[in-house]
Amino acid sequence: MQRTFRNVNEGEFYQGLTGMISHLRRQKSLIDRLQSTCPALSGTRWLSLSRVSSYLLIHRTEIINHYESLNMERRSSQQSSTFWIYLAAVNVIASDISETVQRLQGNRSLLNQQSAEIQDCIERLVKLAFAESISEEQSNLDPEQYIYSRGLRMTSNKLTKQKHLSYVSH
Repeated sequence: MQRTFRNVNEGEFYQGLTGMISHLRRQKSLIDRLQSTCPALSGTRWLSLSRVSSYLLIHRTEIINHYESLNMERRSSQQSSTFWIYLAAVNVIASDISETVQRLQGNRSLLNQQSAEIQDCIERLVKLAFAESISEEQSNLDPEQYIYSRGLRMTSNKLTKQKHLSYVSH
C-alpha cells in the first residue's frame, strides 16, 4: 500500500504531501490558530496516511488561507486543487484500510470473521475503483482484450476510451 500511495500521480502527490507537511509543521502561528500540529507522515507506517490526510482535509480551508497569506516566494509547498482531489481519494482508501486493520486486530475475532472482513474491504475498494467483482470463469474471457494484475482485470472500452477494472474473486 505504501508504494501505491507513493506512486499516485507519478509520485507528484506524495512529494507535494511531504513538502506541505514539512512546511505546516514549522508554522507556529498556524499551529496556534488551529490548536494542533499537522501529524507527521511515517515512512514505514502507511496507516499514518489516514491520520495525516484526515487532518489536512479537516483543516483544508485554514491551510489554503495560510498559503494565500504568504508572499509568492514562500508558497513553494502550496498545492493545486488537483492535489486536494487526490488527497480526498487517498483519504477514503487509507481510512477504510486503517479501520479494517484495526477491526482485525481484536483478540475476539475468529478466522472466518477476519476473512469476511478482508473480503468486505476488498469489495469496497473495488467499488471505489469503479470495478466490479467477477468470477474465476469470467476471468478467462478474451485474453487479448484484458490486462490482469493481482486479481484485477482491466480493459479499455474503445468507444468511450474509459478504463474499467474488475476484481477476480478466487
